[in-house]
This record gives sequence, structure tokens and C-alpha cells, in this order.
Amino acid sequence: MRAGGLPQDWDPFLEMERMQQHINSLFSHSLNSLMRGPSAGFPQLPQFEPDADIRETENEYVIKMDLPGMEKDKINVEVKDNLLSVSGERKTENEHQGQGFYRSELSYGSFSRSLPLPGDVNPEKVTAEYLNGVLTVKLAKINPDKTPQPVAKVAVS
Repeated sequence: MRAGGLPQDWDPFLEMERMQQHINSLFSHSLNSLMRGPSAGFPQLPQFEPDADIRETENEYVIKMDLPGMEKDKINVEVKDNLLSVSGERKTENEHQGQGFYRSELSYGSFSRSLPLPGDVNPEKVTAEYLNGVLTVKLAKINPDKTPQPVAKVAVS
């Protein structure tokens, strides 16, 4: 702990990003329940947005996305214009439609998540694997250079 009482590794920008994601999730759930009514007349919004981790290695970007309970053939992955789009649908289980639930929090229905990609992704070298409820997408970099680039000093005028 620092003198001010905050942990040393506290990042206010990371905290604001988490709050924004939470607010987006709340709005998404609220709007979805309004849009589900028969009089809505609008296309249905995605019902949930899966969480994702993005990691960069020397040769590729690795994106892991939590999609528990999905069927592999219901997941769509597309890379276009430096944007990774993952969408799909998790069907409601038959037992869920009956009564007797004390509480039901699991998300069912369609989902969609788009993530902007850096410009050095090779869209022709993308692989996706779904295992144990986690989708792993690997995006190869275009010509990853293993030698460090020289630093160019730029004069400010």
C-alpha cells in the first residue's frame, strides 16, 4: 500500500474500462428485455456478450473467449477489415422452459462480439478451436520481425 491508501498496481484507466463494460452489459440486458415483447417490431439485439482475453506473442495474437455450453457448429468466426467478429447462438435447454426455477441467470440466445485488430494481422492465417467452453482464435502476424528495429530520432520543429 502507498501512503495514499491505494494499492500500488491500481490502474484507474483499467478500472474505468471495467466499469464501462459493466454498464454496457447492464444496458444490453435491459434493452434486450424491452425488445423481446411481441410489439417490439425491431430485430432482436444479441442477448449476451462473451468476455475475451487478448494476448500478443512474438508471432501471433491469441484471443480466448468464454462460450460455455455452446455447440461448435453454432459459433461463427470472421476476420474482415482488421475486425474479428464472433457470433452465434446458445439454445435454451428444454428443462429451462418449464417452471420450477428459483433463479435463472444463465444467458441464452444470440451473441455477438467484435474486436478491432492491429494492422499487422494476416487474415489468411487465422485458426479457431473450441474446447471445454473456451474459443481460442489465433491470428498470425504479417512478417513478424525477430530483430529489433533501430530507433530513429525525430527532430521537433
